[in-house]
Amino acid sequence: TNYVEGTSVHDVLASKSVHDVVALNTYLVDHSAVDAYGFLIEGDGKRIFYSGDFRAHGRKSKLFDSMVKNPLKDIDLLFMEGTMMQRDNSEFPAEKDVEDKIFETIQHQENISFLISSSQNIDRIVSAYRACLRARKTLVIDIYTAWVLEQLKLVSGNTPNMEWDLVRVYASYSQDEKLKEQPEFFGDFRRRVYKYRVTKEELGAAPADFLYLGKMSSFKIIDLYRGQKPVNVIYSQWLGYLKASNDEYYGAEAMASYQKNGEVNFVYAHTSGHATVEDLERFAGAIGPKKLVPVHTEYPDRFHQVYESITVIKDGEAYIL
Repeated sequence: TNYVEGTSVHDVLASKSVHDVVALNTYLVDHSAVDAYGFLIEGDGKRIFYSGDFRAHGRKSKLFDSMVKNPLKDIDLLFMEGTMMQRDNSEFPAEKDVEDKIFETIQHQENISFLISSSQNIDRIVSAYRACLRARKTLVIDIYTAWVLEQLKLVSGNTPNMEWDLVRVYASYSQDEKLKEQPEFFGDFRRRVYKYRVTKEELGAAPADFLYLGKMSSFKIIDLYRGQKPVNVIYSQWLGYLKASNDEYYGAEAMASYQKNGEVNFVYAHTSGHATVEDLERFAGAIGPKKLVPVHTEYPDRFHQVYESITVIKDGEAYIL
């Protein structure tokens, strides 16, 4: 797709050099969130690639492998993320390792399990569902998660949703009110949610049959099941959130307290949605840009360990290529 601000592409091609036209191409990348892309921008004789958020160890790792095997050529400038420049991913190197840990935790459970993760981490939802299939447990999602998965049905038939076997929806009052407020927007979604709804009574009657996908704010529901048999709380996101206050992330303090609570079996199972240092090095080396600019990182100066030609640009600083 071609973009030129303030005029049409046809007018530019008719009256100016083709170098005045900016071409933008997208490249699907492996990331924990769905529909993540890298961008190739071409204009004025230059080629810039922005990596976006990406990784090489998710369920779409073939995308990374393909780009490294058949890299873009003649890149003048690479904007590359570096979220993992100072983090270690060795405990759970790949998404499959997270799935295995979830399965190991829930297969012989005597009480309900809670998986604390983002509803937009689609790879993690797939991991949870696959673990439930292996353990013959039912995955419980909330209305918001059900709606996110409903949107994915428009582009993929391979993502779990509320209509699949071993998936049920917990309809909380607050989320249900959102559906009732905008019936025209949600259409028949609310009616279908109640077709696949799981009630408090069903969860309470056989809690060991379920894995509940929750958030930090789910501590109130978790506390309902604390008792003689430990509740599994599988924490499946960045550990740094546990150091936050409730004002920053509602429920963070309660979630952190579960680490030392005898009524809770606190389990960590998470792999990053971002590339490791080793994969950043592979990616930069394959593309071989004339210049690499670090973005999305707290440690830009450490990029010299992954590539030689590094240019660090400060926020608000103009840089002319």
